[in-house]
Amino acid sequence: MRDLTLGLDFGTTNTVVSLKRGQDVSTLAFNTRRGSLDTVRTVLALWQDPSKPDPSIAVGRDALSEFAEFPEDTRLIQSLKSYAASSLFRQAVILNKPYTFADLMREFLVQLFRLSEVNLASVGKIIVGRPVKFAGIRPDETLALRRYSEVFKSLDIPNVTFVQEPVAAAHAFARRLKHRATVLIADFGGGTTDFSVLRLHAQDNTHEVLGVGGVGVAGDQFDYRIVTNAILPHLGIGSHYQSMGKSLTLPSQVFTSLGRWNELSFLRLTKEYGELKELQRYAAASAKLQRLFDIVDQSKGLALYDAVSKLKRELSLQDTATLAFEDLAINVSRNEFEHWIADDLTRIASALDSTLVQSGCVDDSIDSVFLTGGTSLVPAVHQLFAQRFGALKLHAGDELTSVAKGLSEVQT
Repeated sequence: MRDLTLGLDFGTTNTVVSLKRGQDVSTLAFNTRRGSLDTVRTVLALWQDPSKPDPSIAVGRDALSEFAEFPEDTRLIQSLKSYAASSLFRQAVILNKPYTFADLMREFLVQLFRLSEVNLASVGKIIVGRPVKFAGIRPDETLALRRYSEVFKSLDIPNVTFVQEPVAAAHAFARRLKHRATVLIADFGGGTTDFSVLRLHAQDNTHEVLGVGGVGVAGDQFDYRIVTNAILPHLGIGSHYQSMGKSLTLPSQVFTSLGRWNELSFLRLTKEYGELKELQRYAAASAKLQRLFDIVDQSKGLALYDAVSKLKRELSLQDTATLAFEDLAINVSRNEFEHWIADDLTRIASALDSTLVQSGCVDDSIDSVFLTGGTSLVPAVHQLFAQRFGALKLHAGDELTSVAKGLSEVQT
């Protein structure tokens, strides 16, 4: 019997599922090798078991463990959501089998729910979070939602509703309110930053959406700035090679892809990567290029991701930190990091301005500001909102689970 309703926050970095029983909302627990978790990394690992016709699949930390143990035989897919709205991504051939975006998302969800107490056959309704603005260059929102719908149709879930993620977060925040308020929700994910301005009615948990907005800039973009500015100079970016008596700059596309976690998953298979390898013999910085090739060929992208994430966390707590990766130890100050992301913060502020204009509100008419998502913990992000609205209006908490919990609160 399909009598269960779930809220699904399928994120670029993490995935959380909520369920509502009576008036109580809780997050679904997943039984992983590291114990019971309610937040699962949105990664999947695929490897070929010789005794099985199809690839084996793991998700979350289990996928990372599989990859860490057998990096040469395992394909790791990160930041899958970044491909949702990309018309350029039609399919990827992984272990000699073609996968569309919908195939990969479906495989992730099937394996995810195998780790839980919930049987997908019992789910009659699912409320799915979606960003206000999908990530990527020229994102196609219609394509993304069609792909999402294809996934849930293949899972035979009859009732699917899409709710903008900051609207869902507003419902989670509404539980704290005692009276009507005009609230700005800022949801910072891995791929997107989303805003909504709502008038919340605490008594009956209803809402009126005054305006929404967003931009494809968030945690992954901050990571990209760290890779570009701190790591890539040690991997040969901007260096030269000799061709027909001329000194030419190495093409930049492979270097750029190294900082995009979703592109890193498939970088080794690209024509551009093969061409860069051919240029190594003519390159002035051959040793630096070899360091880049070792990262890709020896599947060290995950270790690079972890080193960048660790640096970002440490810079949220202290003024300087060291990015330690392989034989590199790169000192980075918070001031440097904030300089690197200055243009990104400007784009976030511009999207916020547009959202407020659309809502007919000015800064002073906002009663409360709720910041959610892991990137909201970056001091420069927090300061952006404190300067505009005042520190006393800022609220935070449940950075990784508020959207999922709010989805279960939405009346659809």
